[in-house]
Amino acid sequence: MKNYLHQLLLLSFIIFNVIFCDNKAYKVDPLFYCFLLAGSYEAKPGNFELWFKTYYGDALYIQSDEKSGYQRYVSKNLGDTWEKYSEKMPGDSPTDNFSVSLSTGESLINYKFNSNGIGWMVTKFEDSSNLVIYIKKTTDSGSTWTTQKKINSASHVDIKIQSDTSVTIFLAPNTVLVTNDGGSNWTQVDLVYGGRTSNMYLYDSGIGYIRVDGDEKSVLYKTTDFGYNWETKLTIIPFSAKISHSIITKYVIYVYDSKRILPINENMIFYTDNFNLYRSQDGANSWEQLDNSFASYSYKSYLFPNAPCQF
Repeated sequence: MKNYLHQLLLLSFIIFNVIFCDNKAYKVDPLFYCFLLAGSYEAKPGNFELWFKTYYGDALYIQSDEKSGYQRYVSKNLGDTWEKYSEKMPGDSPTDNFSVSLSTGESLINYKFNSNGIGWMVTKFEDSSNLVIYIKKTTDSGSTWTTQKKINSASHVDIKIQSDTSVTIFLAPNTVLVTNDGGSNWTQVDLVYGGRTSNMYLYDSGIGYIRVDGDEKSVLYKTTDFGYNWETKLTIIPFSAKISHSIITKYVIYVYDSKRILPINENMIFYTDNFNLYRSQDGANSWEQLDNSFASYSYKSYLFPNAPCQF
């Protein structure tokens, strides 16, 4: 209300000056009035766009967009309340010294063992003219490896061993491989939409999820049979782009190390839709919207955004 009273007084002053004042002695350059109008603003409430960072040690970590300098928040009660977090992000520290002999040009992507010494490893071989992803198996805790399958590419790999003979391997962006006979035969499932930042979360019950955060959309897939079949449970269309403006150019900013969708167990999944925050406690069948006021802020909104002298 005070802003509008200010504008009314300003306009009254302008009209009085133009009509009643001696133009030669008192007239002010019209451009001055334009700048007075263009620079008038009011405060409006808003919310920062949100992404998840991780779930670690029974705490959920979330991050706001660049307007707040990537402010981080933590929830210790599964999303009910949030508080600011400024410490170093927690995470797993390496606890093993696994090493394996690889061919020249070959690099390790991921590996997993079970308690019986059976394991699978995924490696990448690349030279100037060739790229091959190898899936290898060991039955002696890694002393020897046998190549079981080759595929064309993978940007990220997640492995879940169910038993000595059953394993599910997700090869981002969108390929799932499953075997239940030790790797003699594989079932391949190609997801409809994949993305550069994708992960598989597969649990001992056979229930699992794949979250995809792509440039165009984010997608949550669900399986109930260890990965043989997948159902799309959620599709998020985010803001078209995070664009920063400058006088000379425009450029797009993406946040690659954060995610819109974050499963934390078989039944509980979180997701952000721009600045809104949601939680499911029944395996992505229903969703509840959570309080997002912890990421609120005030911004300046110009009362005359189209003034010709806008600055």
